Amino acid sequence: MFKKTYHDEATILFIYSIIEWLNIFNIRCPKFLKNSKGIPYINYKGEYFILMEWIEGRKCDYDNISDVVNASYNLAKIHLVTRNFKSISGSKIIYGDNNLYESYEKHFLQLLNASNKAFYYKDDFSKLFLDSSDYYIESAKDSLYILSQIDFNSKN
Repeated sequence: MFKKTYHDEATILFIYSIIEWLNIFNIRCPKFLKNSKGIPYINYKGEYFILMEWIEGRKCDYDNISDVVNASYNLAKIHLVTRNFKSISGSKIIYGDNNLYESYEKHFLQLLNASNKAFYYKDDFSKLFLDSSDYYIESAKDSLYILSQIDFNSKN
């Protein structure tokens, strides 16, 4: 798969580092293919392009217990093997959201969106999700309220 990316060189190298690290620990990810100079991207007139191998796969079926178990196992394995992750030289580490309130708010909105989709799909997973979603939505609201009361710029 050949695609244009809107990341800068250091960010591409960070993503490349993660993918290589995961593959070392047998977590299958599509690898970056390197150019003739051994670099995992092409810089053409200030724009960056990457070429990645293609991996056959299918969408996870949340009504299939083996799919859910496999996805959970792989997610747990990713968390374990990335504890000691070291990115390659020249890469820029991506830390995620800088604003804790905005990060929680984004995830809260994703939770609401997932809940709305579950009402639409009505499959077994959606029904199970909806059985407990009210509790987590209320907990998320409480968390957002508490975060809104904290002055993160205060030195005290």
